[in-house]
Formats: sequence, C-alpha cells, structure tokens
Amino acid sequence: MKFGGSGGVILADVDAVSQPQHFDTPRLSAAGRDELARRWALTYAASTMHFVRWKTVQFERFEGSGEWRQKQFVTYHGHPGKPPLNIDAAAQERFVELVARQPPPDDADNGLGELLILGEEATVTGWDPDRPGRTTILRADPIDGTSSLAHCGDGFATVVTVESRRQPGADWKHLGGAIVRSDGLTVSWSRTQVQAHHVVLDLSRLDADKRPNIIDLGPIPPFAAVELDEDVRQAVATSGASVAAHSSKRREALRAKFPDLQVLSNHLDYRAGTTAAWQLCNGMLGFIVELNATTIHDSAHLLPYTLLGGNIVTHEYEPVRIIELIQDHADPTNLEKVVPPYIAFTDRESLEIVKAAARADGRSR
Repeated sequence: MKFGGSGGVILADVDAVSQPQHFDTPRLSAAGRDELARRWALTYAASTMHFVRWKTVQFERFEGSGEWRQKQFVTYHGHPGKPPLNIDAAAQERFVELVARQPPPDDADNGLGELLILGEEATVTGWDPDRPGRTTILRADPIDGTSSLAHCGDGFATVVTVESRRQPGADWKHLGGAIVRSDGLTVSWSRTQVQAHHVVLDLSRLDADKRPNIIDLGPIPPFAAVELDEDVRQAVATSGASVAAHSSKRREALRAKFPDLQVLSNHLDYRAGTTAAWQLCNGMLGFIVELNATTIHDSAHLLPYTLLGGNIVTHEYEPVRIIELIQDHADPTNLEKVVPPYIAFTDRESLEIVKAAARADGRSR
C-alpha cells in the first residue's frame, strides 16, 4: 500500500506476501464463473443475515430470548469450541433452503457444477469425490460471532466463500465470497475485484425465494491506488484490532504476548475477525492481530484484504500466502484450523507497532 505524504511502501523487512494483483480491467463477463461465484455468495450471505436479523428481533425480550439461547449439545467436525445455539441451527437450515430455492444458473461453460454446502453446522454427506465434472464448495458460517449476538444483538457476520475444482483430482481454486455484517455493511469479492455494499436489514419477513435490498456502493480500490494526507495515514497506521473479542482468556493472552499494544496503538478494538472485513478493506484499520490458528471461514476477511494488497505474516514475520493456503486445504475433508496465528497489516508503521509491543516481552525479532 502506498500512502501520500512521508508514508512508505508497505512491506518492510518481510517478503512480498500478496499474490500479484490485476485490478486494471476485470476480464470476466457477468456470466463468468468468478463473477457468478461473487454474486451468489453475496445473495446467500445477504439473505441469511436478513433472516437472522428478522428471527432474533422476535426474541429480544427476556421472556423470549431463552428459546434461541439454548445450546445444541452436538459435536461437529472442525469446531471443538462452544456448541451452537438454536439460532445457529436455524440460520444454517435457512442457508440450505436458500441454496435450494435460489440455485445459481447452470451454465456448462461458466457454471458452478455440483454444489456442496460446508460449514461449522454442516458437514458433507453423500458426496462422491470421483464423480466427473465440476464441484463447488459453498463454505458458510451463517452466524460468525454467536456470543456477540447472544449478549449484544450486534457485532456478528454472515460469511460465504466459494471454492471450486473443474474435475476430480484437479486443484481447488478460490473464486470469491461475501461477508455481511449485522449492521448491513458488506464486502464481496471475486479474484479480480472487491466491492462494497449495504444490505438493507428492515427486520421484515422474507421468503427464501426472495432477496433483500442490496445497495451497491462500487468497487473498493486497491491500497496502492490510494494516497492519504499524512495525518490520516498516521491515524490509520496506528489503529488496529485483535481477535480476542468475548473471551477474557484470549484478552489476557493478548496482553501477555503483546503487553504494550494497547498503549502504542492510537485505537485498538477487541472485536475483529470477519466483522472487521469492512473497515479493513476500506482502509480504516492498519493492522489485525490473531493469536490462534483459525479455520478458513473464520479467516475469510483476509481474502479480499489480500486481493486489495494487504499483507499477512506469522508471529515470526514469515509471509502467509492466504489464498494459496486456503486452496491447498479447500477439500471437504479439511475443516481443521489451517490458518496460523497471524498479523495482517497495510503499512510498515503498523507492523513496527506490533513488533514494538512484543519487544517489551522479548519476542520481537
């Protein structure tokens, strides 16, 4: 990312992390597979979030909230943490219904082929990995941030990513995705561009064959194309977030590993992850720190961020090639936490702040 004023080029003492970017002229037509994946990821994510907002508003009173706060005492692959709540299960059922009622166009040349739905509350059954033809994964987390929803009624997101392979044995390719926040602020992306939207969440009932109103706000420019005044650049570079939102244990772990991060930052938010996609892609945050290994859908915000020119490194400051990593582990049998603990940053100064915060604990290199 290049800034105006005295700002420098992003990558300081780490190798180039982002894959080559091609933002000049998107070559895919509206019927192209990547664009198809982006548009339908946006449709499914927006419609699911609309359903969740409508559903939860019915239970905002004390006497009703207990119904959807009930835990589903089940064990499901890829998520050894807290069990899902009733609202998680309802949102997942809605997502499956949306795909069934609003399937993407079946185009032999640019279509998505056989669709597999995958996520925390959904595992693939009855899939034949040797079946000829294209297979596409709709990787969904209908409610990423259930704890925030349960306690605050806000601060969560619906996440959908799309990975596809042309035939058995071929490599999986990431095509696109969408992240819709609980306030309607939304980003969607293909491999050629990242777009901004606002989903109108009017708290009304919406049938599964209908779509909510989505206001398109246009493409988000790559970071290298944006020049900022020095005072703005400084404010952004020194602002960040940590994925430690609702766990006292994780907040204490952050303080132990980066004891001075709160002091050195101009602003430090504890509610990051996918809910930070909007501000991260729109240049409002300079860095994000994640202390733990994460799943693909929990790291989905890094995909559009990387496409825009953002950088991701491990805590040892080694490059994380997020798109390659996700493609390598996209197979439906892989739901493990494959993304290592990371630092995402847009400006050299942002990385230096994180390094300095760790230096007091003897961890900087």
